[in-house]
Amino acid sequence: MKLKKDSTEQKLRGAYYTPLQLANAMVELFAAQNIDRVLEPSCGDGVFIDSMYEKNLLEEVSVFTAVELDSREAEKVRKKYKSTKNVEVINDDFFNFYNQNSEDNRYDLILGNPPYIRYQYLTDLQRESLSAILTSHGMKANKLINAWVGFLVACTQMLNDTGRIALVIPAEVLQVAYAEDLRFFLSNQFKRITLITFKKLIFPEIEQEVLVFIGEKGGDEKGIRIVEMDDLDGFSSLDLDSNGYQPIQHVKEKWTKYFTSPEEIEIIQQIKNDTRFAPFSDFGTINVGVTTGNNAYFSIDEETYEKYNLAEVTFPLIGRSSHAHGI
Repeated sequence: MKLKKDSTEQKLRGAYYTPLQLANAMVELFAAQNIDRVLEPSCGDGVFIDSMYEKNLLEEVSVFTAVELDSREAEKVRKKYKSTKNVEVINDDFFNFYNQNSEDNRYDLILGNPPYIRYQYLTDLQRESLSAILTSHGMKANKLINAWVGFLVACTQMLNDTGRIALVIPAEVLQVAYAEDLRFFLSNQFKRITLITFKKLIFPEIEQEVLVFIGEKGGDEKGIRIVEMDDLDGFSSLDLDSNGYQPIQHVKEKWTKYFTSPEEIEIIQQIKNDTRFAPFSDFGTINVGVTTGNNAYFSIDEETYEKYNLAEVTFPLIGRSSHAHGI
């Protein structure tokens, strides 16, 4: 496990910038919408402003507010758009910006790629702010929750009644236990939710699977859908108003079930309710595997086990699911 003092500045900031192609695709989804006020909660190098500028959309909004914690990056973006009067760059922690503006400012569109920062890398003040944001919206705060969760919740609250949000977030939102409260919160906040997943890594340098979360507050139709793409080229055929939404179930269950059709979900539910079937938990314990922090060191092979006579200090370990044949 890396300690905070041994981690890179990039990792501490969670600063993995959005590719221009992805920013362009996300901006293009809202090009035909009536957008007046835009917020980017962690602007980094300003790629979403660049995209709106290139597509001649920046001049159509009354204000584009860009918040950035890093003073150097904020100054670069500020200088780049110093002659663009409707762009305001704020050098501040977004949690602090939220605390000062959440009551008064509402936005039509919020775009961005919030930082991926583990709880232990946050400052004490950031931890307090993150916890306050979550608990004030009926969610539990714990040390597993990443900074991006707080960003998503805070941004959701800064939308107006018909606002839209599009954020690049880790794909783990679909299933991890610590996001249960978040999934429940989002399903109650948005009329429609689109989750865009990718078969190819968008950020190969960090080997982190991401998705684009799109939430829409306005409209009569209510539902959720998952759109699977091979890569960023798939955006060219995406229509937010097309059919394919499933009813949102306001529960904390994993969203991976929405990869299946409504008919398949109904069959699965029937099987779960059928007393002729028994859950696997009746026959065995299902739990998260061991996390060693360094498998190459702590997980040994049979040769090492026998060579050093380690019977009294070792336990059997299934290193990966492929080792458990038949399960």
